[in-house]
Amino acid sequence: MLSSDSGINDAEKIRRLALAFDYVQRELRKQDNIILMDDVLAKRIVALAGSGEVDPDKLCDEILAEHGITRANPPGDPKDGHTKPSAGD
Repeated sequence: MLSSDSGINDAEKIRRLALAFDYVQRELRKQDNIILMDDVLAKRIVALAGSGEVDPDKLCDEILAEHGITRANPPGDPKDGHTKPSAGD
């Protein structure tokens, strides 16, 4: 189960969900594995966020794992290309 990230406002939550969407799309493109249509992907991210998770990396990993996919470059790897959102952004 994904963890909860509390204490953030709606604008920040939306920004983080958009990042998760972008992360999954980039990862699928890197691996030439286009299996999710944008609307399906967006709905799944929102569903996962409904449980309280808003960390883009965790959302990305969860969705990829649901389809048996692992990231080519895990979070924190310089080749990953993802910038972790900060509370002040």
